Amino acid sequence: MAPETAPSTPSGSDGRSTGTAVFTMARNESVFLPIWVAYCRRFFPAECVHVFDHLGTDGSAEAVRDRHGCVLHRENHPAYDDFDWYTRRIEALQAELLTRYRVVIFAESDEIIWHPAGLSTYADAFDAPAARCTGYQLWHDRETEAPIDLTEPILHQRSRWFRRPNFDKPTVVTRPVRYQHGFHDAEGSFARDDELLLLHLHTMDVGVARAKKLRISAYTDYNESTRSRDLGRHNRLDAIEFETWWQDLADEYRIEPIPDSLRRSIPI
Repeated sequence: MAPETAPSTPSGSDGRSTGTAVFTMARNESVFLPIWVAYCRRFFPAECVHVFDHLGTDGSAEAVRDRHGCVLHRENHPAYDDFDWYTRRIEALQAELLTRYRVVIFAESDEIIWHPAGLSTYADAFDAPAARCTGYQLWHDRETEAPIDLTEPILHQRSRWFRRPNFDKPTVVTRPVRYQHGFHDAEGSFARDDELLLLHLHTMDVGVARAKKLRISAYTDYNESTRSRDLGRHNRLDAIEFETWWQDLADEYRIEPIPDSLRRSIPI
């Protein structure tokens, strides 16, 4: 399906753009999607920021298009969290974008990819087939930190994170890659860049995280194959299960202060 805003990408000698595309797919992410698009627009022009809206109904995709001018596409697959379709579809979108851009970056809408040089500068110099990020997960210390205020910078309000090795995702590419479910790994051997951070925002606020789990649990079109194989179980929790899941994260991972220099530097 054609995008709802017309992309314009200057081409190089090989027919591809000399630039970078960033893309995500989301449904009803009224908290995370505006953060993701606003962050990407700091580094890339509107026509290089692609949002694939999967049967969204909350208006969040249209809102970021109208505010930031990103390219909005529609995805009409009739099931949510169909891991097989989702993985293969992201691969196909990545491959298609690589026919038009030299570098393509994929991230979930609750993932921020940051480099100290600036993401666009990093991408301009990038010439490997793919690079792994170094994954961290933002943490809400609900004993000392108030609920998130989305009108204020996130990292002014959050001071802790934990290292999350399974978020060392190979997301910056110049060639198509074949992913495992969740995009945590892919076929091939790709070096991890210690300076290329993937900041997972999912637990930046306990209330936001709980609301997302409950929302997904209520979807009537949740993919039955995914459910029957118990894939993505952590995505669909009731209120009691959520509290256990939250405490398990606190027990399993070493939660530590975010360096002040990074809190000042990462623009979210």
